[in-house]
Amino acid sequence: MGNRSAWPIEGALVHRPFVTIAIPTYNRSDGYLREALESALAQDYEALEIVVVDNASTDSTGAYVSSVADERLRYIRNETNLGVNGNFNACLEHARGEYFLLLHDDDRIDPDFVTCCMNALQAFSTTVAPAFIRTGTRVMDAAGRVRSERRNDASDGSVADLILSWFDRETSLYFCSTLYHTEALRAAGGFRSRRELYIDVAAIVRLAARLPWLDVRDVKATFRRHGGNNGNAQTIEAWCDDSQYLLDLMCEVVPQRAEEIRQRGLQYFSVNNYNRAARLDGLVNRMQAYWVVYRYFGFASSPLRFIAYKNYRRFKDAVGGSSVSS
Repeated sequence: MGNRSAWPIEGALVHRPFVTIAIPTYNRSDGYLREALESALAQDYEALEIVVVDNASTDSTGAYVSSVADERLRYIRNETNLGVNGNFNACLEHARGEYFLLLHDDDRIDPDFVTCCMNALQAFSTTVAPAFIRTGTRVMDAAGRVRSERRNDASDGSVADLILSWFDRETSLYFCSTLYHTEALRAAGGFRSRRELYIDVAAIVRLAARLPWLDVRDVKATFRRHGGNNGNAQTIEAWCDDSQYLLDLMCEVVPQRAEEIRQRGLQYFSVNNYNRAARLDGLVNRMQAYWVVYRYFGFASSPLRFIAYKNYRRFKDAVGGSSVSS
């Protein structure tokens, strides 16, 4: 881990980038990749490198990135496709900065995202560099319309409180809003989980159990939710299995509050996976997925209750919309 003497000060010259923004990509040269890369290039922080790691795309990704004239930008192409998580860890391997952001090729960050994180770092009071720095996050749809946003009103600095704040939806845990300390993340084994789905949250839990971190309250990053990341019927059980893996990890790192975390986690992951099931096409397909979730989490939360509440919210929103329009 780095110490405070190694952190950059405003106006200081640096011989290597202090922050790496890595963009893993595959076949999105004519899609969201351009927005993601533009948001990285628009950063107002100077000691920065941007690395696009192409997972053996078959489209014009290489030509597009190579056409962008910016000395901060590096393009790396994998000889073979490493899989999604393999490419994420390849991004980490290629990072030269002390801090590392993995920016999905369909997400975006605000122009002052890195600056806000570095300002918080300068004010950090301990001699040990924080394991990660997180901001608030907004969620947009496929067309770029903002659907929700959540400030990072997280915790009191304890791992248990961070976990419970996530369960209570007081904070969000996304790649796009998290700057990881590069060497700390490498030492923790990079991005890994049993089914390679909750890899970002698992990394945060492992790091938070060992080192301090920093919370930036303001919303400075945008996660895009669209058909490509909604999942399908075959992935629901995989999400449930990785949820269980993550819950076991959480209980392991906070054994003194394991019972509370497990009980709250069973409710949280049930609802979270019901939401995934609700986005599937076909009534029979959804019903089968609801049953998988209900059974997987020990019947902790009924899908009928979830469906009733979801329909109530839809009705309430519809009535509210009619009242406003009238």
